[in-house]
Amino acid sequence: MATETKSAEQAGRAPLRVKVARVVEETADARSFVLDVSDDTLRSELTYRAGQYVTVEIPWESFHIHRCYSFSSAPGVDAQPQFTVKRVAEGRMSNALIDRVAAGDTLTLHPPAGRFTLDRDAGMRPLSLFAGGSGVTPIFSLLKAALRETRRPVRMLYANRDAASTIFAAQLDALAQEHAGRFSLRHHHDDAGGFLTAETLADWLRGAPESGRGSDHYVCGPTPFMDAVEAALQSVSVDDGRVRVERFVSPADPDRRDTEPAQTPTSGTGEVPEDFLVTLGSSIRRVPYSRSLTLLGACKAAGVKAPSSCEDGFCGSCMCQLVEGDVAMLNPLALTDSDVARGRVLACQARPTSAKFLHVDFDAVSFRAGGDGDAMTPPLSASRAALVVSLCVGAALLVRWLHAVI
Repeated sequence: MATETKSAEQAGRAPLRVKVARVVEETADARSFVLDVSDDTLRSELTYRAGQYVTVEIPWESFHIHRCYSFSSAPGVDAQPQFTVKRVAEGRMSNALIDRVAAGDTLTLHPPAGRFTLDRDAGMRPLSLFAGGSGVTPIFSLLKAALRETRRPVRMLYANRDAASTIFAAQLDALAQEHAGRFSLRHHHDDAGGFLTAETLADWLRGAPESGRGSDHYVCGPTPFMDAVEAALQSVSVDDGRVRVERFVSPADPDRRDTEPAQTPTSGTGEVPEDFLVTLGSSIRRVPYSRSLTLLGACKAAGVKAPSSCEDGFCGSCMCQLVEGDVAMLNPLALTDSDVARGRVLACQARPTSAKFLHVDFDAVSFRAGGDGDAMTPPLSASRAALVVSLCVGAALLVRWLHAVI
């Protein structure tokens, strides 16, 4: 299972100042903010893939706050990028945007990021989309891209409290009619049908060919909804490698942060390795390690462009598979219990806790949004990784020897 890297490295890039072209009222509690990217340079900086998100920054009292919002537009479909915000009770950012931002205002945005993107090598593999509430925003983006760019059959289940709270209802119904026979849509309203259960969702899955086992599944919504979907997928034996979920945990604002960050340690001796192995982009690199650095910090220091975004443990962009070794994490808020059980770690939060051989694999859990393809790659075993590195070192020594004797 892949839990929500980016079309461009966000870390280290300056924020963008972007004018709002217009604000669209989607429901009583939701607004879409359409961005003015008439400037070619700005348009290039805001290049994104369907399913990605943008981080919004606003001043608040004596500090700034940040929130991630998914694009609800799709490149090549919508002329201008837009993100959609649903009001959250007591939510600082959502209320500020909905109540105060109007057409012509300027927002501070950080460049697009996110792994929740379509697999470019999927061919005609069927697509199943699960959206709950405002979790429809990246799902809507993915849907529009899939219908335009591929011939894949698409099924979508969209759950909401009631009809009035359903974001993009008319647009989705129009797409279902336009692409009848290829795109099927099921609305579920809690006020009429009760809360969805894993059993109900499993029944819906069984209506797909092979009960969805040959499909790619994308899930986004409130945690109870996503938990029910994941349980349903497991009950019909869908492989984890075909499931991609988008989870966002809002970063704590400076005035609401704990003074003592939570720790999730593994075993450790206090010693650390001199270096560690990183699998990224189907290649393996040996990265020097310094005790003061996180794994992500060490990668950056070595020039390895590992996926990253918030670097605070909230977005999950730097998630990787711990193939071998011991680490401890400070604030792994983007990880679920299931992620931790599978050995997933956040590189921005992880530090080695022993001198044991250490190997992390970004390819094993990420769909590389900026690469030529998004295919999942199984993690290399420690022995295979060591063998590859040994062969690379041996080849380099052979070349040096040949230069010396020729």
